[in-house]
Amino acid sequence: MRLVARPRSKPQDFLELFIAAIALRAAGEPVAAQFEALVLGDPTGTSSRAKNSWRSTLSMPGPDAAREYLAQLVAEMTTRAHDYFLPIEAVALARKAILEGKDALDAIDHIREGFAPCASDYGPVRNAHDYEPPDEPEVAAIIQRRFGRVETIFEDA
Repeated sequence: MRLVARPRSKPQDFLELFIAAIALRAAGEPVAAQFEALVLGDPTGTSSRAKNSWRSTLSMPGPDAAREYLAQLVAEMTTRAHDYFLPIEAVALARKAILEGKDALDAIDHIREGFAPCASDYGPVRNAHDYEPPDEPEVAAIIQRRFGRVETIFEDA
C-alpha cells in the first residue's frame, strides 16, 4: 500500500510496490501469485472513497525470472548511457502512443517542451528537458525492457 497526498494515482506510485514485490520473490520470500498494490489518495473534496483508491495487479514471475529481470534492470541502469529525456511520465504517454499506432516522440516532446509536469522537473539531473528523447525504435525497446514486466502500472486502475 502507498499513500499519496493528491487525488489521482500515477504509474510511479505502483512501480515501487511492484519492484519491491519482485525483489521479495527473487529473494525466495513468499509473495502472492497475483500481487495487488493499493494506492490511497487525498479524499478531500469528494464524497466517494472509491475515487481516491486505486488497485493494480501484477502476475508474479517465478524466483528465477524475478532475479533475471532485476539483474537485467540493474545492468541497464548501470552500464548503458542515459543521455536522453525519458521520465516515467513520458514513458506512459509514449507507451500509449505506440499502442495506438501514433508517434511516440510527439508524446515525449509534449512533456519535454513543458506542456505537462514530470518528476524530472525536480531533479536529480539539471535541465533534463534539454536532452533529446531516444530515437523511436529505442523508445519502444527501452519501454519493453524496463517496464514490460510491470506494464500494468500504466493501466487505469
